[in-house]
This record gives sequence, C-alpha cells and structure tokens, in this order.
Amino acid sequence: MGNISKVCDFFQRFKKEETGTVVVMWAASLSAITLAIGASYDLSTLHTAKQKAQHTADMLALAAAAQIRDLGAQPANNTEGFVEGTQYLLSDFGIDINPYTRILRDDTGNVISEPYFTVQYDVPEEDTLTISVNGIAQPAFMSVAGIEALPYEAETVASYLKEDLKDPASIFLVLDNSGSMGNIDSGEKRIDQLKTTVNSFMAKMDTITTATQDPILRTALWAYSSANRTGPWTPYANNSCSDYHNTQVTKFISWGYSPSFVASFGWCVEGEYEIITDGDAIFVDTMTLPDWGSIPVSTVDMMRDEGGTYPSAALGHAKDFMELEDAAHMTLRPDAEPHKFVIFMTDGNNSRTSETTLSEQHCDDMRNDGVQVYTIGYGISPGSSAERFLKNCAYDSTSHFVLAANATVLEQAFDDIGEDILEEVIRIRS
Repeated sequence: MGNISKVCDFFQRFKKEETGTVVVMWAASLSAITLAIGASYDLSTLHTAKQKAQHTADMLALAAAAQIRDLGAQPANNTEGFVEGTQYLLSDFGIDINPYTRILRDDTGNVISEPYFTVQYDVPEEDTLTISVNGIAQPAFMSVAGIEALPYEAETVASYLKEDLKDPASIFLVLDNSGSMGNIDSGEKRIDQLKTTVNSFMAKMDTITTATQDPILRTALWAYSSANRTGPWTPYANNSCSDYHNTQVTKFISWGYSPSFVASFGWCVEGEYEIITDGDAIFVDTMTLPDWGSIPVSTVDMMRDEGGTYPSAALGHAKDFMELEDAAHMTLRPDAEPHKFVIFMTDGNNSRTSETTLSEQHCDDMRNDGVQVYTIGYGISPGSSAERFLKNCAYDSTSHFVLAANATVLEQAFDDIGEDILEEVIRIRS
C-alpha cells in the first residue's frame, strides 16, 4: 500500500501544480529520453552504413588490384581502370548502400552529394593500393538537435601482387526451401529474399576469381525440403537423364574421385516424370554439386518454397563432398589446401527430432575436419529450440551464428560471412 500511496501523491501534486513547472520539467525529461532513443537508432544506422561501405571498399580494392595487375601499371584513364584521385559515384557501378545513405540535392533537385569512392596507388606502401568510400547517413531523429547529416568513411588496403592472392576455397550452401519460406516479410516471400541475397553473395565471391585469375574457388548448393510432388520432367529438358549422368560421372572421375563412389550418385530419374525432391529431401533441379566458380543465378532462382524441414541429408552431402575437396583442388594445384566453408540456413524447427540429431552429428564431423560451418536463423525466435540447434551446428556459436530477423539482417549476415571468407582467401587488409 505504501508504494501505491506514493504514486497517488505524485499524480496529485502533478494535478494541483498551477505554475506549470512540473509540466515543463516532465516535457523536458520526455524530450530528452526521446532524443536519446532516437540518437541510438541513428547511430545504429550509421554503424550499418559503415559496415556496408567497408564491404564495398573491399570489393572495389580487389577489382582495382586485378586492373593494375593486368595492366602492369597504374591506369591512365577510365577505360583502363580507376584513375588515382578521381571521385567515382557508387551508383555509376550499380552499388547501393540504401536505405542507410543519403543523397543530397539542391533546391532544383540536382544531386550535389552522393556516396563515392577514390583510389590511391602505392599507399600506404609500394605495391599496395587504398580504396576510400565516403557517404552520408540520413539521421531520423538527431535532426531535431540540428544534426542533418552523419558522414561515414571506409578504407581498404590491398596488395596487387598476384602471389599474394592465392588461397583456394570451397564454399557450400545448405539452404532451407521448406513451405515456411513462402511466408511474407516486408511485402516479399522469404524465398525470394533469399534468392536475391544468395545471388548478391555469389557475385561478391566472383571477385575471388577476378582478383586471382586462378581456379581457386569451388561452390555447391543443396536446397532441402521434403516435397514429393510429381510433374512434367523439366530440369534436364535438353538432355536425356543418361546423357546428364554420363557427363557428371566423367567430370568427377577426372577430378580423381573413385568410379564406384561417383556411380552411386542419384543424378536424376529417367522417364516422363520428375520427383522434385529425391529420397534425401533435396530439390534435384536446384542441387549444384561441387564445381569451379560460383553458383549460377539461374540455379539459385529455381529455389522454391514447399514441404517440410529435413536438413540432415543435405548436411550429410555437404560433409561427404567436402572430404573430397582437397583432392579436387590438387588436380589443378598440387600444393593446395583449401579453406572450407559451409553456410547453413533455416527459418524454423526441423520437422522431426531425428533430423536435429543427425544434422548436429554432421556438423560435429565437419567441425572436427576443420570445416567452418556458419549458421543463419532466418526469422526464428531468440531462445527457441531452432536457435539452440543452429548454435550447436555452428563452428563457433558466437562468431559463426547469426539471427536474421528480416531480409536486411539476412543480407548483412551473408555480407559479413563473405567478408570473413575474403579476408582468409584474398588476405586483404582493412
């Protein structure tokens, strides 16, 4: 009763106050609290803008390193590459840091400032270059205090000596294509948001090949579900199943895999109908077995939302094929010992408890083999069993696990993972 009485007394004093002093003090305090919360939001926006600018600087530095390596000299004009000291607008290269950046315009609507980058050669030392990305973040609340713009800058230093750009890598994706991926977030299906993010991620991974001009990157994709719907045969319409099978067998044997192992692959089903997922709950027309280069956009775009959540077989495939990656890289580079990465994404609980047990075992096996497994929980609840499962599966539950509440965070998660991979493979310096 004592606490209730004190609260009542407080409001009575507030009610009887005739001078307005309490009202003014209350309003001032509320304004300060609102401004503090708003400032925190704006600083978070600035931090995200800086992160995206840093990723952009990394990609541009690798492109610039490739240009100067191919020319054997610094570019003299824009046809040859990035000219030192020139300001290049990110928008001219299709690079977008929105919605975290601000484009300033004059009274007539003409652009007077937007994100740009510059390059310096032989800075900070000989045979290196520095890319600087500059922009302005848009404050949502701090403008009340007279702060109209939040400038940001990111820099990356990269060597353009070819021998510094050489570590090989194998990157496998294991992605949820279950029915819940058809849920709508921010006006778009989760599966469509995932497609956009994965295609962007693969475009960034292409930078590895561009920067090195060596066959050092290998990728694979397993999209899992549980659908067994049948329909017209479509995945290999231009080839018979036997032709496709023979082509794949020949290719994998040439990489040094044993014929008996390759012959066991269930490449496709001959006949008039397809089974959209095979007996391992993997979409057969989306599955991309390990190969050189990045995963094609056309393959990623075939992902669909359907069925339950059965990831164990897809993780098992990733584990089995990753054990063969040393031999695959060594066919072209005998001294190669590739970095190995698996990105595993799900948006909910597994359909069966046994799936969780089997999946965690596969993750443990890969961790013991030195494979860095990154896990992403797309739209799952903090503290849920799905979160615990993904943390158990991650190479490190702190550094290799991300909760992605929405498409923006999902994109950021893939950006951050790509940054980690590039730093290990290309050895850029930020």
